[in-house]
Amino acid sequence: MPAALSVADRKAARALQQDMSLAAETLLGIRLSRNQKRMLKNLSKPGAWVTVRTCHGIGKTYAAAAAVCAFLVTHPGSKVISTAPTGRQVRDLLWMEINTMFQNAPSHLGGECKTVRWDMEPGWFAVGIATKEPENIQGRHGDHILFVLDEAAGVGPKIWLAIRTMATGVDARCLAIGNPTRVTGDFAATFKESRWVPMKIGWREAPNVTGEMHIPGGATAAWVEDMARRFGRDSAIFKSRCEAEFPDDDVDSIIPWSRVAAAMEETRQEAALEVPPGTDLKMGVDVARFGRAYTVITVRDGPRILLRHRHNRAATTETAGQVIAQAAKFNVEPENIAIDDTGVGGGVTDMLNERFYPRKVRAFNFGAKADDEEHFDDAVTEIYWRLRTALDPEKKDALALPAGTPDADDLANQLLRQYKLTSKGRMKMESKDDYQKRHPEGRSPDDADALALTYAKPADRAADIGSAWGDDQADAKDKAALDAVFNRGHHGEDEDENEEGNPDAVT
Repeated sequence: MPAALSVADRKAARALQQDMSLAAETLLGIRLSRNQKRMLKNLSKPGAWVTVRTCHGIGKTYAAAAAVCAFLVTHPGSKVISTAPTGRQVRDLLWMEINTMFQNAPSHLGGECKTVRWDMEPGWFAVGIATKEPENIQGRHGDHILFVLDEAAGVGPKIWLAIRTMATGVDARCLAIGNPTRVTGDFAATFKESRWVPMKIGWREAPNVTGEMHIPGGATAAWVEDMARRFGRDSAIFKSRCEAEFPDDDVDSIIPWSRVAAAMEETRQEAALEVPPGTDLKMGVDVARFGRAYTVITVRDGPRILLRHRHNRAATTETAGQVIAQAAKFNVEPENIAIDDTGVGGGVTDMLNERFYPRKVRAFNFGAKADDEEHFDDAVTEIYWRLRTALDPEKKDALALPAGTPDADDLANQLLRQYKLTSKGRMKMESKDDYQKRHPEGRSPDDADALALTYAKPADRAADIGSAWGDDQADAKDKAALDAVFNRGHHGEDEDENEEGNPDAVT
């Protein structure tokens, strides 16, 4: 133990080593919740590997920071390697907590703690490394070593591999903690491997809900009820963010939840920023008709969403003016603007083409025939399939989705549109009305439709279901997925389908 701690009694020192929750509260002067203590106690045994899936707002990053501090201080000569999906998460979240604990400890903990590194003595340290830096983990050895993975679901496979390779010492421990957003990947696999001690902390155990203690910004009963009301208790968002359960991909969702969840991770946002801007500017406009529906204008630049402008109860002239203003602001060419031309949207299209854009704006009818009539019953189903392709996490320029706000969650939920196979064997996405019937608040999927419209092909280019905007390089994996849909058989027959007029077209 460091002399600066004034812990002279060896028995007391051993007790702190054997119970990291006791060490954290004693040395850092903090209070931990019951489940935070349980995490650290499970991590106290030499060689322990602990994996924790949690709901939002239970203080998981705080617990991870306490683990870093307690292990480093109580194990002379130890090394602690901490990581998270991005450098910002390492620096501004996990290590901000570590630095705060270091500064506020009742006694000096020893060494020098900086932004993402804490040196006690040569060879005795803790460090924060972003998930893009697996080479900085390699070569770390020692008798006592702890790996901490915060937001573990988003940590890349190279980091996981590096940690598994390095964890060969006498006392190599690992703490993986995060929200269960994806049912596949290394974090999900930890709950199937016997080496790991698994933990689950759902909203019912959140300190703010139980009344055990108050965590600023933590999950509350009111927040849980709001999530249930907005998305439904059976939704993927509610299961992962409130119940701490891994949501399965719905076989009847045209876009799998796993693709939506991956697109909302911060690493995807960073990757999207690396794509040169201004090379693929598109605008989609979904025009509101009545009630609570919103007119949504979305501007997309390749894998980045630049704008989501929403308004309702507006005249067509106002909507047309907004389209002109936003197109000018983001330099979107008229031919790259697709407008939902059904209903009152037709008035917006006519106004723009007749008065401003000499018939270049794309009028898109959701119920029109698809370019690929063999596989898709209508045009809207086809553009949602292109959106699905754009969200493929294996694509270098995969689309990034916003995250961290209620509006972002609304968009994510709207993308989970269901489909069936018609009596003709074509894929047909559910109508807006059917989606609203399934949705707890009856909200219209306007944001998702506006985004999908940015994948409507320009009129003068050939369609290709395998990629967005008629790219000649077809995506073999998504074509295979499309084939699998039809090989799986019918999901039900559309008995009322009209062969040509299609009166049940999505509107």
